[in-house]
Amino acid sequence: MSTYSIDVLRGLTFTKVARDAPLPQPAKSHHGYPREGSDRITFFIEDRPMYTFHHEPDCCESVTIESIVGDLSDLENSPILLAEATTQTSCTEDGDSITYTFYKFATAKGYVDVRWIGESNGYYSEDVDLFDHTSNNTVYFSEL
Repeated sequence: MSTYSIDVLRGLTFTKVARDAPLPQPAKSHHGYPREGSDRITFFIEDRPMYTFHHEPDCCESVTIESIVGDLSDLENSPILLAEATTQTSCTEDGDSITYTFYKFATAKGYVDVRWIGESNGYYSEDVDLFDHTSNNTVYFSEL
């Protein structure tokens, strides 16, 4: 099991946090830009998307939100105090790979845990990406 800090979110105040919210299409295609139709959670400031958690699909894998415990609105209009991810990888009896990624967020208003599940034959990525809309890049986390 590995735990990662998502420093880029700590201290920020978002006006909206939404699952599967429509996103503006970029002027040009960017690798890693969240695709419509995929599971995602987007953090907004003044109706502008700032960060989106999503999976960049490749071929033969599935990465989806399995559950959300807590209310995403607890992450709105209050600074993010905790933002971290924990991953746990295992294998099925058939040898396929399963990765659970738990995102933990907290503000003074409450806690939210988002559980993602990724499944593949072990060759394809089961990671959840964090896309930064201001820089059009994927954000990488530092291990705790």
